[in-house]
Amino acid sequence: MHRLALATLCLCVLAERAAAAADALTLEWDGIVGCPDEASVRAALVRALARGPAGGAHAAIAVHAVITRDGAPYALELSLRTASGIGRKRLEALRCESFVDLIELELLLAATPSAPEPTSARRQSVARPIEARGDDGSTMAVGARLMAGGGVGPTPGLVPELSAAGWLRASALRFELGARYGLPTTARYDSEPAIGGRFDLFAASARACYSLGWTNIELPACAGAELGLIRGRGFGVEPAFGAQRPWAALLVLQAVRWPRAEMLSVWGELGVSASLLQPGFSVRNLGRLFRAEPWALRAAIGAELKID
Repeated sequence: MHRLALATLCLCVLAERAAAAADALTLEWDGIVGCPDEASVRAALVRALARGPAGGAHAAIAVHAVITRDGAPYALELSLRTASGIGRKRLEALRCESFVDLIELELLLAATPSAPEPTSARRQSVARPIEARGDDGSTMAVGARLMAGGGVGPTPGLVPELSAAGWLRASALRFELGARYGLPTTARYDSEPAIGGRFDLFAASARACYSLGWTNIELPACAGAELGLIRGRGFGVEPAFGAQRPWAALLVLQAVRWPRAEMLSVWGELGVSASLLQPGFSVRNLGRLFRAEPWALRAAIGAELKID
């Protein structure tokens, strides 16, 4: 009988604590696909507060949590308002569910202000701080890139290239404007090897990319368009001829950036393009010397600078 009365009393106390914790807690949970819903998060936090050292008799606590995902890790923007003030943190974790454990710890700390900052292995494994962001949780960044590489297609043979680009990133999306120069290469007539031309390429590009992440590597997949000018200068005949023709193409490419979290990183890319304009060049009375290929392939590697 005494045991039954004691169990009933315990249940009443726990229910009272849970009700007090629920009244004290205000939660705004902005999750994404793959994360717990707001109702389950709230229930977990109320249970944590009820079990806490203050027994659920807390001052008002407001939690605002925003979950985003830029590549592989989940990112948490956490705002916690208590009687002692407002605290903000940005953390990341491989599992979205880990953030619930983290917020529980933060609430227990807020309920016991005199408690020291926990440094346990559990807290360290739940989430780790990443590079500083603005108070609004922005993931905007800008940067620039210089590269060297080579390709085939627009001008004769294997063409060494130099290129540069500027870019803007918004979360997992990138928008880039670039330019490249294909160094001069030579084409000759099979029947008249002493006669031919030297060709180079200037081209500008605009492309959009979607970035996936894996550990410390970023994997942007890009699509866009290029518009340029192929210049040709003949040799072996007098007078020497010169001409320039427009060239345009649609392109897709796969890139890799490492390390993804650093200001200065290595960027490599491999792309293929389909020509929309295929200019041709010829010497009078000798027929066509060269025409841009319908497909082009290029690869490049270089350094990228990121500015948050």
